[in-house]
Amino acid sequence: MDKILTLKNLLALLAILSLTEPVLAQTLETKPTEEQIARGFVMQHDGKMIFTPCRDRSYATVDDLSPNSTVTSSLQTLGLGAGKTLYVEFIGQSDQDMLRVSMINFARTNTRCQLGGGPDELWRATGSNPSWTLVAGAGQLLLKREAMPDIKLSYAEIRTQKTTTQILTPERSGAEWYFHRQVCHDQGAAMIFGWQAELKIDGMLLHGCAWQR
Repeated sequence: MDKILTLKNLLALLAILSLTEPVLAQTLETKPTEEQIARGFVMQHDGKMIFTPCRDRSYATVDDLSPNSTVTSSLQTLGLGAGKTLYVEFIGQSDQDMLRVSMINFARTNTRCQLGGGPDELWRATGSNPSWTLVAGAGQLLLKREAMPDIKLSYAEIRTQKTTTQILTPERSGAEWYFHRQVCHDQGAAMIFGWQAELKIDGMLLHGCAWQR
């Protein structure tokens, strides 16, 4: 890839990438917290981050409003400054040709769009040592752990206060399900998540990364 790209070539590249992906119902999805998730591609051009939505030829300049420019520095660890195009899910607000972002929900080096979870999947989390995955949505929570039985529970509420989200499962005494709003890297450094997961079930503590779906 050339070090210097014209804006025309940049848009052509991102458009070609997006045409290979499934159609998304909408680019910006309003979540219960009234934050918006913008799904698409981002790359750096002339010192600026340029974002184009999935299946859309429009583009916007990214205005990083995160503390200490955490969004920019996190994406640079995935190769943004080295000319890589990344798939990113930003949380922020759209203002004409400007996308003002406060955090990353999810990012990866693989430039393929992914569908949102819809009403049946609102949160997803993953971790290791031991390997585990968590999916929550439509009033149900499913925890899968390596070499252990699955746990499926109904939840009464997903409560968000400032920088912490908690899933309440009254039927399982002592169980705790927390997502903390903080950048989280997977071990292979190929993906970035916007939340750190902290789970407690049957006396076991599980730590990992989470993102909104």
